[in-house]
Amino acid sequence: MRLTVRIEQRYGVGIPLSQFIAAPTAARLAARLREGGAAPAFDPLVPIRPQGTRPPLFMVHPMGGNVLRYVPFARHLPEDQPLYALQACGSDPGTTPLGTVEELADGYIAALRTVQPHGPYSVGGWSYGGFVAFEIARRLRDAGEEVAHLVLLDTTALSRSERHRHDDALLGWFFWELLWLGRGGDSPMEVIPDGLEGLDEKFQFIARLAADEGVLPAGNSGAVIRRLFGVHRANWQAALEYRPEDESNGWRDITGGPLRVIAVPGDHLTIMENRTWNTWPGRSRT
Repeated sequence: MRLTVRIEQRYGVGIPLSQFIAAPTAARLAARLREGGAAPAFDPLVPIRPQGTRPPLFMVHPMGGNVLRYVPFARHLPEDQPLYALQACGSDPGTTPLGTVEELADGYIAALRTVQPHGPYSVGGWSYGGFVAFEIARRLRDAGEEVAHLVLLDTTALSRSERHRHDDALLGWFFWELLWLGRGGDSPMEVIPDGLEGLDEKFQFIARLAADEGVLPAGNSGAVIRRLFGVHRANWQAALEYRPEDESNGWRDITGGPLRVIAVPGDHLTIMENRTWNTWPGRSRT
């Protein structure tokens, strides 16, 4: 994250995070910079580990939109397990977030079919990504495809009752998740001071503290924070509006297939901190 912002500041070239994940070498980065300011067309599909003999696993981004946390996750999968991630529109400059879970699912199905045209599919997601993964699985099944695995990492089923949006609380959660990149999931919630007027002042404050914590480089503007928060807010709104066409929204009631629940140490953030993943089918538990 620091590097992409620094390159954008110094060279005026936007390098999508997905390019670092797919081709993380100095030579390929230099070649991209020599191409100048022309940005490639947005592709939600990020090949974290394209090699392997098993059917691929497709993991959907969390609410923040990027898929960086699936890079260490890949190290805990069997060596022959391909892993692709699906990133959100809006994180990269010049792209706009999509507004509904259904829109996201349609786009991601089209993307994953470029790698695997037919099932059986394995899809999943951490946090908010689980909602989108569930909708992807529903749509694939309705199209006559088999879904072998649907993996939800700490995705809580939402009730069908009225859901409320609280922007101040959402901004605080976004701020905490941003600082988590540098502090870790055990860090306390950071408070945005009273007296800051409007989102612009709050974004500037968050940008300065993110730079102090080493999450973003010094001199970054509130515009970077505004872009990242825009994805977070769009995905939160999509989650509030998502209501699968089923009788209830508890996972046991939604699916007629077997449901396997695996308890792991940690909480919603720390489970993605390279501590506990040894339970993917085909890998023995330790």
